[in-house]
Amino acid sequence: MTKIEYPNLMEDSIVYNIQYFMGKDYVYLVDKKNGTVGSFSLNSGQLLVNYYSDHRGIRKFITGPVSSCHVVLTYDGTIFENGKEVVFFSTDPQPNILRAACCGRGSILASSHDLYARGDDNVFFAFSEKFGDYNHNVSATKFVHIAKFEHEIRDIQCGYFFSVVLLHNNELLACGYNGLNQSSWDSSYGEIKQFTKIQYSFGYIERFGCSSRGTWVVSGEYFDVLFLIFLR
Repeated sequence: MTKIEYPNLMEDSIVYNIQYFMGKDYVYLVDKKNGTVGSFSLNSGQLLVNYYSDHRGIRKFITGPVSSCHVVLTYDGTIFENGKEVVFFSTDPQPNILRAACCGRGSILASSHDLYARGDDNVFFAFSEKFGDYNHNVSATKFVHIAKFEHEIRDIQCGYFFSVVLLHNNELLACGYNGLNQSSWDSSYGEIKQFTKIQYSFGYIERFGCSSRGTWVVSGEYFDVLFLIFLR
């Protein structure tokens, strides 16, 4: 067992600037004010620190409870995944990334209308013939453009082989496959439809999330209602 020495809260006030995030094998200590991310390995007990002050600091830090990836969005527009600057598989100018989500060994990124993905645990590379060529080469190191949406993207979430996009018109779209052999597309065609609208009258969606088996949604003007939506 690794012994962790915590700072004295009365003597070291800098601890109040630190946010804690739990990943699969790491605890992340994020200090947005000073632009640092400490990745504490639960396996080795080592602490690796990355500095982002040269990029005007940290705008957003994203990871997942079962993710071995983390994403940092900086104020100068540079994006980092696991401490390395993100590279896109495109000759176009780098997109303005506004949000991200992580699960397993993969991550997804979103601009105002476009979605990008990288990693082995993404549904796009695991099941799609369209993106299959990227699975063991390009998608291992670069983010690939997945989809463009007519309406602006409000938020994104992902689980193992499962991604969900919430649009500003309150539509919730899913693309995924789970351990119950349920999918958001007709598997008899061999090729996934990129995203399928979840046909349910939620009202205004306040919060949502997903796992490897489905999507939950919290909505309601005066009270929270929890829905667990399985695919097909």
